[in-house]
Formats: sequence, C-alpha cells, structure tokens
Amino acid sequence: MIVGNIYSFGKSCGFVQNSIIEFSLESFVLLNKSLGIKCVEIPMDVFFDSDDKIGLLNFLNFLDRYKIDLFPALENYSYEYMLFLNDAGIFDERKFVRVKLSKFYGGNRHLNEDLYTSSIENFESFMELIRTNSSFSNIRFLVENHQDISYLDIDYFINKYPDHVGITWDTGNTITCGLTIDRFLERYSRSIYHVHLKDYRIIRDNHDIQLQRCILGQGYVSLDKIIKELHTKVSFSIELGAHHKRFCNISNDSWWFGFDTSYRDEVLDFIFSHAESEESSSGNINLDLERCEYIASLNTFKSRIYAAINN
Repeated sequence: MIVGNIYSFGKSCGFVQNSIIEFSLESFVLLNKSLGIKCVEIPMDVFFDSDDKIGLLNFLNFLDRYKIDLFPALENYSYEYMLFLNDAGIFDERKFVRVKLSKFYGGNRHLNEDLYTSSIENFESFMELIRTNSSFSNIRFLVENHQDISYLDIDYFINKYPDHVGITWDTGNTITCGLTIDRFLERYSRSIYHVHLKDYRIIRDNHDIQLQRCILGQGYVSLDKIIKELHTKVSFSIELGAHHKRFCNISNDSWWFGFDTSYRDEVLDFIFSHAESEESSSGNINLDLERCEYIASLNTFKSRIYAAINN
C-alpha cells in the first residue's frame, strides 16, 4: 500500500519553524486523491487538540466522502491523547500508529544527553500505561528512527514489548541511528511494518556531513533493495525531508553516544563512500517545489515497484 505523507509538505503546511501555512490538510488529501493514493498519514495531535472531537469527526467524514483511509501518527504522544483518539473511533478498524520519541535531529543526541535519556524513559512509561488498557491490546506502536534514537533503543523496545511495538523505518534517517541500509534490513526486516521512503544526499562538511533533501532515488538510499525485500510486507509512505538539510556532527566522538562500537567503522565507510562535495540547490523550499518533488518521488517509487514485481 502507498501512503501519502503530509510531512513532505513540511514548509507549506507549517511544520518548519517560522513558516507560513499555504497548504491545508484538506488540500493535501485531495492532491493524493488526484494521484491515486488511497491512504494518508497525518500527525493527529498536530491538527486536532484533545478537546476538538467535532473537528476530528468532521475530518474523518471528509476522508470517507473521498474514500481515503487514514494512517494515524503522533508527533507528541500521550496516554490521554490515545484515549481521545480511541473515543473518536480511530482504532475501530486500524491497528497501527506511528510514534516519534523526541525532537533530536541529525543524530545529535550528545547535545543534551539528559533529554535523550528522558525521551526513552518517557516512552517506556507510556507503554506501561498502554498495557493496562485492553482497548489498546491490538494496537501496535510503530516507533520511528527519527534522527534521534539509536538502533540499541529500537532493540530494547521491540524486545520488551514484542506484541505492542514495531518499527516505522525512515530510510533517509538510517545512518543517524547507527546502521547502514543493508544492516537495518538484516536486523529488522521482521519488525518493520511501515516505511517512510525518504532519501538524502550526503554532503561533506569538513569532517562532518549534512543530509540534504532530495527526490526519492537521487540520494544514498538503496531503493530497489528495500522494495525487493519489503514490498509484500509493509506500507510505504512517500516522505521528503521537511528541511533543506540536517547537520550531523559525526567527527565528534560524543555523536556516537547511545551506540555500541560494533558498526561504527562500517557506517563511516558507508557514509564517505556516498558523500558528495557540493550542494545541488539553494535550499529555497516552497509549495511548488514540494508538490513537484512529491509527485516525482511517487513516480520513481511506482516505476521501481513495478520493476520489482515483474522481475
């Protein structure tokens, strides 16, 4: 299943700091309808406060009218908000919800180790509450590698909560959790239920790197390998980077905080074998660019998945 992801319109939908909202939730849904996409991923807590049940129900009716399904996501999860979504019927026919654990970017956990540690502890406390409520017994929380957690954190949660936690794999963010694409697939293929198809060009920044937004298929992500391995098992969400670039301070030994050293050399070799010297664009992101790159990425994915199925 192909899922439209509103984060591809991070600038025009107002997710980027100091940006002006140019593209409404309803416009995003209708764009995907016109492109033949029948499901959209929405961070529910961003658009609907917990006291706005009427607004949420109206949106669900809007989706029903256009025969579009919803893949719910949480930007800032909480047990209370899960109760609100459940009361609105979100999980009557849905068994997955994507969750993000923190707001670290570029894998730069070392900038605030206490905050990083607390984000792990907070999710653990959240899951303990979830397990006490039978209403959520069939819901699987798909933790995203959002340039924040390490693969050891992923290991911990899928092992501690095997019936409740799975993975939303953000392909572009793979190296910031301490693994290569091949290693992530090898380690987690059975635990991945949802994929954020994102790509980045790796740009050298002295001894560090920047991850630069690009159209799917133009960066370091091995798209064909991912599709071949997972296309019968998961849903794919088309997601472009919300920002032009993210800085990764990989030359700082502290950047590797949260990892063990097993794959460090492998990841560094992978990074610099894909690294480029020059940026390819000015970074001026607007609605027209977001729409064009979204459609181009969708077409790339469709052509690649067609080839995978027919070869």
